[in-house]
Amino acid sequence: MGKFEHGNLLLSLSQGHWHGYSLTAVAVALGIGVAGLCRALNSSLGVQWLLRRFSSESERLYYTGGLQNLGNNCFLNVILQALASCDHFVSSLDDLLGSDDVLPEEQSERMPLILALSSLLKDLSRVRDQKIVLNPESVMHPLSCYVSHFNLTRQQDASEAFVHLLTSLRDEFSHCYVPYKSSLADITMFHSKVYKQREGNQPECKRWKQNIFGPFDGTIGSTLSCRNCSSVLSLDFENFHCLPLSPVADINGDIINGCSLVDCLKHFTVLEHLDNYRCDHCWHNAASKYFSLQSEVDEEKVNKLRTCVDYDSCNCKHLFGPEKTTWSVSSKATKQLAITRCPKVSTIEIHLLKLT
Repeated sequence: MGKFEHGNLLLSLSQGHWHGYSLTAVAVALGIGVAGLCRALNSSLGVQWLLRRFSSESERLYYTGGLQNLGNNCFLNVILQALASCDHFVSSLDDLLGSDDVLPEEQSERMPLILALSSLLKDLSRVRDQKIVLNPESVMHPLSCYVSHFNLTRQQDASEAFVHLLTSLRDEFSHCYVPYKSSLADITMFHSKVYKQREGNQPECKRWKQNIFGPFDGTIGSTLSCRNCSSVLSLDFENFHCLPLSPVADINGDIINGCSLVDCLKHFTVLEHLDNYRCDHCWHNAASKYFSLQSEVDEEKVNKLRTCVDYDSCNCKHLFGPEKTTWSVSSKATKQLAITRCPKVSTIEIHLLKLT
């Protein structure tokens, strides 16, 4: 029997020497977006399509399963094949199936998508001594219940299908999740010395994160700051499954030579400068200084301008009448993105201009 070792190489033995051939599973989405489903950064399992071992007497061939095309669903098949090579994702499905929220005899009814996907991915990564074609319909049927508007048997976008799949998995498990005698406050509270763990169970917030956040889930933070008054205008956080990156271009709009993935990541998080931005904090400062220098000063109204913090919903512009507060204050601002929570598995979507 030929010996199979996990890794990212196709191995062969010829005349007593081992040779390695690297193989990468990439899913390409047609159109403006080109989606690459990347393998786990620290994953030890690759996609082995064919393993050969030669000896002086015979040749043994080993195969992994393929997927049947049921009618232009190759965009979904390539995603399933890429996921089968990611041990972090396969183990996360096992964790969901092994949770105490659903009994084993209830999994087929309450977690049909998770159960079917886990079974299919394991079949895809299993090494056999003969060719086999697997049917993806076992996954497509429960998935269609969550994304009825997305036709799984017609040519579609691979990146969009990938997001639909991950979202459907989260929705399915969230309906099965049962807190351990905890309130919503217990789930969302931060760890502290005051908080006492209940009945020997792990804190509800930690348990909730382990079950809800998968290996592809990350968080992007966006900070908008005023360069004039140094105030933070907005601080937003957004979850992501896939990072939308663009190649670095020169002044002519052409992709620079030798552009790497690291260059794209640096370009994604570069500090942006915004001119002629309206900062409500600067406007309040300017208005309070202007009206405090008037001959008849209304201290109460000026003090309200100085202490106001509800810039988005305040009525400070109407304190002195509309005819006295018609001016605008232009500021300069900066915007920067940052990956505040890195996923275990990085999925990159490279946006290119459509070729004509």
